[in-house]
Amino acid sequence: MDNERVSNTSEWGRLLRRHDSGTVKVNVMRDRREQTLSLTLPEQSSDGGNSFVIDMPDMEQLQVELQNLGPALSRQQTEVQARVQRELAAHQKEIQKAMRDAQREIERSMRELERERVRERDNED
Repeated sequence: MDNERVSNTSEWGRLLRRHDSGTVKVNVMRDRREQTLSLTLPEQSSDGGNSFVIDMPDMEQLQVELQNLGPALSRQQTEVQARVQRELAAHQKEIQKAMRDAQREIERSMRELERERVRERDNED
């Protein structure tokens, strides 16, 4: 909080007391990942003390959601791979058909050239 590192509850309390009511951003490290939390601070009591209620996300629920995310991503990856394979197969068929058509055209042209050559030879005789 306030870009200050907090290593114990005493430092945490000192930082909280420096703020009036409102929202503050707090960066926490968990499992080597940084997470930013928004904390809503209550108004200070008349004696200058605070009774803080920190609305933290349900970490167990987050962990369950993250665990469920893995299989969902895996399913999506499988679906994407299958779609790519289908698209490749569809294009491969198009390419193969184009190659067959080109081969037939070459063969037709070669037959035509052979007929012309035979006609020219017959005309020379």
